[in-house]
Amino acid sequence: MSHAFHPHCGCAQCDRVERSDERRAEFIRARVAELSDDEASLRAAEEWTAGTFDGSHYSEVTLALFALHRTDPDKLEGSAVLTRLYRLAKTEHAALEQQLRLMAAAEWDREDAA
Repeated sequence: MSHAFHPHCGCAQCDRVERSDERRAEFIRARVAELSDDEASLRAAEEWTAGTFDGSHYSEVTLALFALHRTDPDKLEGSAVLTRLYRLAKTEHAALEQQLRLMAAAEWDREDAA
């Protein structure tokens, strides 16, 4: 007779489920690292996230790039424009990484179902 999964239950069924979840999480972590270095995967993730931010985010990106172009490269280190770009990059990175996680999870699920 089966029962609901309980973490750290100790029964064989729960141990198998927990190990499977751990393997899935490890696969996703490793696959995201691989996908992060693959230009085609990054572009695919970007296509999924494009247009998902509100209009003010895109305005901020445009204005930050405008300010960057107007800033002498010798004055970038420690500048407000560089801080602004890193803040925007952090938001973009989080969105792309989340999409890469979804892509890796879908890959695991397809292979697991096969």
